[in-house]
Amino acid sequence: MLEVRSVSHAYSGVLVLRRVDLQLAQGEIRGLVGQNGAGKSTLIRILTGAERLLDGQVDIDGHNATLESPADAQRVGIGVVHQDLQLFPHLSVAKNIFAVRASFPRKGPWRLIDWAQVDAEVDATLSSLGLHIPVWRRVGDLDLGEQKLVEIARTMMLKPRFLILDEPTASLEARASARILELLLRLRTEGVGVMLVSHRIEEIRRVADQITILRDGRVVADVPGSTSQRELVHMMLGEHMIAGVSPDRALMDVPSTAVSVSGVRAGGNEPVAFEVSRGEIFGLTGLVGSGAERVMRMLGGAQPLIGKLDVFGERAAIGSPADAASLGIGYIPEDRKREGLVPGMSVAANISLASLRQVSRSGFMRAGRVRDRAEHYRKTFSIKCRDINVPVRTLSGGNQQKVLIAKWLSAGVRILVVAEPTHGVDVGGKVQIHDLLRDFAAAGGTVILSSCEAEELVGICHRVAVFRLGRIVSLISVSSAAEATDSGLVGRLEDIIEATHEADATREALEIG
Repeated sequence: MLEVRSVSHAYSGVLVLRRVDLQLAQGEIRGLVGQNGAGKSTLIRILTGAERLLDGQVDIDGHNATLESPADAQRVGIGVVHQDLQLFPHLSVAKNIFAVRASFPRKGPWRLIDWAQVDAEVDATLSSLGLHIPVWRRVGDLDLGEQKLVEIARTMMLKPRFLILDEPTASLEARASARILELLLRLRTEGVGVMLVSHRIEEIRRVADQITILRDGRVVADVPGSTSQRELVHMMLGEHMIAGVSPDRALMDVPSTAVSVSGVRAGGNEPVAFEVSRGEIFGLTGLVGSGAERVMRMLGGAQPLIGKLDVFGERAAIGSPADAASLGIGYIPEDRKREGLVPGMSVAANISLASLRQVSRSGFMRAGRVRDRAEHYRKTFSIKCRDINVPVRTLSGGNQQKVLIAKWLSAGVRILVVAEPTHGVDVGGKVQIHDLLRDFAAAGGTVILSSCEAEELVGICHRVAVFRLGRIVSLISVSSAAEATDSGLVGRLEDIIEATHEADATREALEIG
């Protein structure tokens, strides 16, 4: 048994954990949920030795465990898989997994590394987990789901008794997420205690025996995994909130085409073509490598757009983010920390980055204008931060996403291209971000977004394009399906994506044959 007993923690005098009690038994899956800022990350850092315990204690089998470093946590049998991938993409699966070991096997008088034994040990570990990933494959050639499985296998190389996973399925489509959850169920049967941290409530409910709910640094409930999603959301937020409410599907009375794409090459033999109207929220989805992500990056200027593009009836070319911005297109990438924000700069500075001319004079930023603009969006978007001068990296994922939206709206863009808009965002933050995008579209803006979550796409989009092998294989009109329930549409969309996966698997099998 792993026990957290009366653990409290503070940063700069501000309490982030308040007398937290929690238990994790071997052979159990415990879900840990809560809004961003609830204290989940701090608790994980304490349990994995990345943060020194200030008050309270952690016991293993009834004995106090000293966790002053990650090595201490490993010694007592605690392993962790972080949300962000921590792999060497240019190295093989075997080298990535074995890298967690303190020493490599040696052979011969020159004590050379015995790579054959490394491959054999890694292959045995993968087989024990029911994974069939060739040890010689380069990790960079794997899809995101396989890379996450490699990370789990690497942690299991140390044979931990307790495994903590932080958002292991974030940004993964349904099939890849299912493989992760199946592996966790397998680990439970083998006696491993699993703590699963996720904002995907339905996934938590699918596998967890018990769910611990954190709010404002406190444990507010410890409930069975069968507890309904509505009850969990209510306990997480501390207020009644109906999640997943369908938007008003009505488009503008006199729709006009905002974006027209044709002849775009997204990795397949057939060109991609579609049109998006003013006031519309248009969704793109598909498995990893389907072409949806490539189209998003082209529209945002992250890679040159190959094909024809018209913006509000005028022929346009995009070769860089600056080109996209000049056309009134704001691009919000999935990896907001690396590609969307400047983490070390303040919230206020990040909000004005896309519109420096509006807040500058003679090449110098005018502090008053920067401050006033930031305060306006802080209040309008309910951005939670101590003040607008704190580094944006200190904000939660949902609040960072709001800063990115504010950055582009303050620049006056007419089109938002948003990749995975609620990646790593808690349920309350999702509702707020969806509302911001709906309000932007209702005011005449255009939103093109990509998501791997069918429920999100059905909940916010007017139309959804499903990609496979670089082309659109299905176009679902959500607005014309008023007679169908949202849950039915979600199932229909998931079935279409599943069918594309089965078709790809059949094609690959034929090619191998």
